[in-house]
Amino acid sequence: MNSNTTTSKGKDEGDQAFLDVWDNVEGEVDVDDLIEEQQTQKEKEHPSNDDDATNSGGKATLTVVAMTNGAAAATGALAATPEKPTKDQQQQALEASTPLTEATSSHYYDVGVEDLDEDLEDNEDNQQKKQQLNVHVETDDEYDDYEADGPNGRSSYFMQNTIPGSSSNNNDTNQQQHNAWTRCVLHLHRIITKLLLCISHVAIHYPRITVIALSGVSIGLLAAGIFTNFTVENDNHDLWPPVESLSVTQTEWLYQESRFNYNPVLMDVLLHKKGANVLGQEGPQRVFDIVDKFTSQSGYKQGCAWAERFGHLYWVGQCHIDSVADFWLERQAIFDAQVQTDKDAIRQMSQLYYPGPTTAAYPDGVPVDVPAILGNTVRDANGTLTSADSYLIQFAIPWSNVTLAFEREAITRMLQLRDDYAAVEDTEGWVMEFRSFSSYADEFNRAIIADLWLIPVAAVIVAAFTVLFAFGKCHKVYSRGLLGVGAVLTIVASLMTTFGILFICGVPFTAQTIMVPFLMFGIGLDDAFIIYGSYNRKDPNKDIPTRIKSTFKDVGISIFLTSLTSMLAFVLGTFSSIPAVRWLCLYAFPAVGIDFFYQITFFVALIVLDEKRIQANRMDYCTCFTVPQDDDDDDDHKKNNNQQDENNGGELVEEAQQQHEDEPTTTTTAPQQTHIADRLMGWWSNQLLKPAVQTIAMLAFLGLSAASIYFATKLDQEFDFTALVPADSYLKEYYDSLDDYTKVTGMMTQAYFKDVDQGDRNIQKQMVQYIDELVATGEVAEPAYFWLRDFTLYSNQQYSESNGTFPSMNFDQQINEFLKDPIYYELYDEDIGRSRQRTVQETRVNLRMLVDAKDSKASVDMLSAVREVSGAQPINQGIDDWKFFTYSGEYHVYEFYREVVEELVFTSLMGVLSVNLIALFFIPHWTAVLFIFPFISLLYINMLGFLYISGVQINAISYITLVMSIGLMVDYIMHILMRYYDSKGTREERVRETMSSMGASIFLGAASTFLGIMALALSTSDILQNIFVSVVGLISFGVVNGLIFLPVVLSLVGPQ
Repeated sequence: MNSNTTTSKGKDEGDQAFLDVWDNVEGEVDVDDLIEEQQTQKEKEHPSNDDDATNSGGKATLTVVAMTNGAAAATGALAATPEKPTKDQQQQALEASTPLTEATSSHYYDVGVEDLDEDLEDNEDNQQKKQQLNVHVETDDEYDDYEADGPNGRSSYFMQNTIPGSSSNNNDTNQQQHNAWTRCVLHLHRIITKLLLCISHVAIHYPRITVIALSGVSIGLLAAGIFTNFTVENDNHDLWPPVESLSVTQTEWLYQESRFNYNPVLMDVLLHKKGANVLGQEGPQRVFDIVDKFTSQSGYKQGCAWAERFGHLYWVGQCHIDSVADFWLERQAIFDAQVQTDKDAIRQMSQLYYPGPTTAAYPDGVPVDVPAILGNTVRDANGTLTSADSYLIQFAIPWSNVTLAFEREAITRMLQLRDDYAAVEDTEGWVMEFRSFSSYADEFNRAIIADLWLIPVAAVIVAAFTVLFAFGKCHKVYSRGLLGVGAVLTIVASLMTTFGILFICGVPFTAQTIMVPFLMFGIGLDDAFIIYGSYNRKDPNKDIPTRIKSTFKDVGISIFLTSLTSMLAFVLGTFSSIPAVRWLCLYAFPAVGIDFFYQITFFVALIVLDEKRIQANRMDYCTCFTVPQDDDDDDDHKKNNNQQDENNGGELVEEAQQQHEDEPTTTTTAPQQTHIADRLMGWWSNQLLKPAVQTIAMLAFLGLSAASIYFATKLDQEFDFTALVPADSYLKEYYDSLDDYTKVTGMMTQAYFKDVDQGDRNIQKQMVQYIDELVATGEVAEPAYFWLRDFTLYSNQQYSESNGTFPSMNFDQQINEFLKDPIYYELYDEDIGRSRQRTVQETRVNLRMLVDAKDSKASVDMLSAVREVSGAQPINQGIDDWKFFTYSGEYHVYEFYREVVEELVFTSLMGVLSVNLIALFFIPHWTAVLFIFPFISLLYINMLGFLYISGVQINAISYITLVMSIGLMVDYIMHILMRYYDSKGTREERVRETMSSMGASIFLGAASTFLGIMALALSTSDILQNIFVSVVGLISFGVVNGLIFLPVVLSLVGPQ
């Protein structure tokens, strides 16, 4: 034992008695009498001739933060007088505050003495003691804003050697380096705490102004946002393709630069009998009836006439209808004349060519694209149709200034017709379903509107939970139910502010954005529970500002750190190349930050107002009524306070207790009663420390981890865009029936040729070769119509029959002549892009993909295959802007799936890394990273396994939940670790203190989060129901790991 740390037994006992007193005093207590008694005891055992040593003419402001094995940290302060203490007094104060015993020589004492630094630097003996004991001396002004706060205070015991498995005899150099790092972290804590106190200063001292002002700001910003730049985005082309992906650049070219006619507005109708054979006379007649209902609508004929006359000037196409009615030239009279029986209808529909004029390319007439008009057909050996499951009808409406209005009316008519069919379905068996250009957007918006009511429902649920369980109690005055309502309103106000700002900035609102309020109810209430829980544990005899100040010193860093990690997870999401994810995170990360600001201002102001209500003895909820003072209530109040003191810190020594009793009490505060959740956590912590329970927990932890890893490897990708519409949407029924009763399992795409000389023979050979190579992949069917193939036949015929006029024409003139033929014009006018001067700029070919559009893996493989063919074309070599390529609107979704795995891995790794870096810089010991990294990683794997078990695959929705999961799950881990490192004693004592002081808040926060998102289970859209499942898994695994597995691990191998 070092001789410099050896003192007499009397001195040790006296100093220890002093520390015992100090350990049980919370906050700043004037303990002049205690110090005086301490000095008297020392003089009796070690008489001193130094008069200055007992001079009481000046008093130093002394702050001591100490830790003994298994004891609580304590702080004490002597009230300063104008006289500056002498060196001897300072020396005496230092010796009195640092008993140099072996038991305490490995601990760090943080001594703040006013103006003491300068004098102590001249004293080599004291400097030696400071180095040996790691004493850090600051001015009282610096330390006052970060003083330790009772048993829950964040004190300098961080400066101990807390490396797992280490002892107090570790290498001094390592210890000094560790202490230096810890001092830096604690200094950062001081800065943050001062900043938080500064921000909340107005709320503490002017609560009414704060509440009124922030309420007005939130309402004003939301109103301004709604009436300025509020937009809703529901186009898959804008939501899912990665930014600057090939499909995005090709889309921009197609709609902004190409000379193709604008794609017409399409309406598709499906007529079936739920799998029964639809062939016969009745089916075509029903098709004629539907066509007549559509074409008889006001404005149809006029619009078609305008498009036929002026369409080429505005790059709009022609009116067009594809159906079995083409077998009778779309004329009811011809059908009536030719069809008398079912056999007549079947014989005509079995033809492979439409009746009508012929051309050189089609001497028998235009070939029939059977899958486009009949579903799941079967033919006999003679080629005659024997069965079919459905009829398909497609209406094409050219763009004009009245097209969308016409379409709206058409949708209304079709919905009515659909209902008419449903009314007689049981007797006749026919079912009519449809989709239109605007259907998806309409149903998407309906889903948002239909689910908006869930937001107030969630608010009511969490408010009821907060009022009845977390804040309320059976007492007219001391109940804080109104404060619980205020906690919910705090989140509502922060959301209004966030959405208003984002609306003003023009960030689109999407279906994914609607999940932000539900998540914020959970995240925000977590902070509210922690703030209120800490405030409620503070000495009720202190004034309100002091209690709030002490609360921020206690939990300010903890809620700041968890808010920062949650924000960071969403900030990383804003760098996503997927617009839907980026826009969601652009709403989420400021929502977390603004909610944190409202918690330390708006909610703190509500706490102040509620505390003043209690002091005025006013009723909860009905604050205008004052309850008469009851002496029995006062007695119960004191009894409850005394019981709470025992629960929070043990018995005070008689002298310190008498001192508190002698001080005047100027406030009437709510009795501090142990919450049922606190008692539950206290009981639970005792159970966790039992060896049998720990063994079971560790085995369960290992089993859960192994199972999660196994199931996570089985996850696959899938995407169903109908998940974004209500469950009762007519679109769902249409696409389900389309899958069941047609062979339209793939999708239509186009092969494009641009920026080349379309008339060059070599270029034309490359075009044909490109199409042949696409077909050879097995992903693409042979095109039914190919303009170049038909143009070649047409030109060969013209060369042989012409009198010399056609050969003398240039290519553009030949194409114009080619399109004068009504058959070729019908087939290819929209596939040959011409300028107003009628020169050919670009062309395309319609292709049918041989892949199930809902099979995401097969679709991604298809996209990769056709992209590989495109990239290998000689004309595309060495350029990024391909001249030959395929394009479809569905490519946007498949591009998303091509990128999602890589982006998900990158985002997850960056999230985990960022969380660990934050922990390294904000938790005052690097060993925290040894717990955060594995637990966050395993939590993430738990989530993946849970998604598979729940039937949720990797899709756009689960991708979003996985991106945000790191920032949310880390809260459960970070709060526990922060409190564990704040606690003192052995591992078991630290775990017990952690669970009793922080466990209840985490449990209540998890419960509120679950209740906040429970309303999503009632959503009419699959997307929100999937989010509900994902968040339930997130909460469950977060609670299990934070309140079971992590405490057990810390009790076994945690730092001590």
